Amino acid sequence: MLQQQNLQKYRKLIEKYNVLPIGWGKDKKAPMLKEWQLNHNLSLEEICSYKDAIALGVTTEDLWVLDVDGDSAVRWARSKGLLDGEFTWEIHRTTSPYYFKRIWKPTLQQRKQIPENQDGLQEFQFKVRTNPSPFLNEAAEFFMAHNRQIIFYGKHWKSGGDYYCPPHRDFEAVREPTDAEFKVLLDELSKRQEKLPRSNNRSHGRDWYTLSFCPICGRSQNDNPVCQMHRDGNTIRCFEGITYHPPENLTPGQVIHENWAFCRSQYVGWGDFSIFVQHNPSPVEKLRRQYYV
Repeated sequence: MLQQQNLQKYRKLIEKYNVLPIGWGKDKKAPMLKEWQLNHNLSLEEICSYKDAIALGVTTEDLWVLDVDGDSAVRWARSKGLLDGEFTWEIHRTTSPYYFKRIWKPTLQQRKQIPENQDGLQEFQFKVRTNPSPFLNEAAEFFMAHNRQIIFYGKHWKSGGDYYCPPHRDFEAVREPTDAEFKVLLDELSKRQEKLPRSNNRSHGRDWYTLSFCPICGRSQNDNPVCQMHRDGNTIRCFEGITYHPPENLTPGQVIHENWAFCRSQYVGWGDFSIFVQHNPSPVEKLRRQYYV
């Protein structure tokens, strides 16, 4: 249980941002609220009333997060100038020096430069894989989205470690990105902009619904559900996240979990997805897989 006397220093953060009690999910990293994206402005006292909470998280609709996962991701981010310069908010954990987050708060003018996603929101989620090995899931992930949250205080249940902020890099140090830092974001984002087909061939947002459980990666309703099923019931878009993601290095037509065949990867305006269709060896279905979605 979170102790209120230990959280007084976060009162300003709680009053300003959407801070959440954490403790649900397989790894106990999910918010302890249903539809937590809509639960804004819980008070410190309300947060501490969640007896099984082990950590605190904050939503990222106003925050650009660089999630550095692995030694190769550290080197990549440093080569891009994203780890140097003036201090800003950073979140580390005691059990791994190569897994941490660096956070900025873009200005209104900077946010206007972010292209709209498929939902008409100026948000983004994507990752840059930094290690070619299929056995190492190392990447630098970029996101700023209302349906994402980051843990900044408490226990990392899986490793037994703790989250912490280094000296001079706590939440009060968060700053706007420099022009050079923000240009890296825009450049990487532009590489991942979806090349949309003509509107009469386009798969609209209403054709897809969010899965409460993804059979490809195992992401559930308590783990920031973002994977989607097409209304035809035969096609899945599986989000290529860090903790939950489809198998890597699949070839088109390769079948996994007995009945899901990989088609291709796709950027849909706010993140990278792998497309799978129900396995059916008929010639007609094989042709559909070449052109579907």
